[in-house]
Amino acid sequence: MGWRSTVRKLDMFRKVPVDLTEGSICGTILTIVCYILVAALVALEFNNYFTIDTRTDYIIEQHDDEYIQINFDITMKSLSCDLASLDIVNQMGTHRINVTQNIRRWQVFENGVSREVSPMELNLDLSDQDVMKTETVSTLIKGTQAFQRITSSKPVVLVNFFAPWCHWCQALAPIYEGVAQRVVQGSLSANVIVAKVDCTDRGNRDVCHMNRIQALPTLIAFTPTSPYKYTHYHGQRSVDSILAFLEGLLKQAGDVVTANLPLLNLTAGQEGCRLQGSLTVPRMSGNFHISCHGSQRSVLPAEIDVSHIVEGAGAWEVGELADVRRRAAAV
Repeated sequence: MGWRSTVRKLDMFRKVPVDLTEGSICGTILTIVCYILVAALVALEFNNYFTIDTRTDYIIEQHDDEYIQINFDITMKSLSCDLASLDIVNQMGTHRINVTQNIRRWQVFENGVSREVSPMELNLDLSDQDVMKTETVSTLIKGTQAFQRITSSKPVVLVNFFAPWCHWCQALAPIYEGVAQRVVQGSLSANVIVAKVDCTDRGNRDVCHMNRIQALPTLIAFTPTSPYKYTHYHGQRSVDSILAFLEGLLKQAGDVVTANLPLLNLTAGQEGCRLQGSLTVPRMSGNFHISCHGSQRSVLPAEIDVSHIVEGAGAWEVGELADVRRRAAAV
């Protein structure tokens, strides 16, 4: 036993028997505080572990080209070309509205027929020389029956859908009355009627809804004797331009005076728009979208339908696209 006692003397970690220890209030409080701190730290660590943290970083890629080209082919099923505005937005604050460069537009009708729209047709600027004071000579239509009767009475019936509160309708009014006056006093009076419909009149609400009026003013020519029963007017708002439009429709209708045309239930169908082209944009986060924006027209939001079909979309490097074009030209 002597050697064991000698070895125990070398122990540097000697312990005191429990019977000889004594608890204290200060030690108890310190122990409880330690338990609480440990539990809080564990809970916070678990909470931090299960928390989803979102962070946005800008990473500038090293490319030779600072721009990319986006090719697209989108068909708006129920939005006319003069209301379809293509806008570009990026994260640096750039906001370009109604981009037209390198973009082609086609009118798309319900029967599947399409027609390319030239930029000049979308020019709705008012002609200052035509803003004049003139008496009211256009025919005011009230009610569905009157609309059917008048639109079936002549080979060409031009109808202006307007509202008294609309600023652009007020600006067009003297020009439109000038057109009506020229028609009544000229050779077109036997075959053409110039009429108008107040869409704020309760009796005309169904008329405007049936004709899918999305913005004011809207000019539609009804041609009951022509294969195409209606045509939207897209062009400069001047007396001469509108008269030239009516003369062209009259030639298509046959230019024949018809006294007793059959009563037809004519309504203008929905006009869509196909946008096809390319955009050259900086290489950064952003998007392009098609919005409804009427140039010199008051848009009716409740009547807007932005249903669309994406026929195709993709991005090209500007330098890569140039190489592809050169190879295609070489072949």
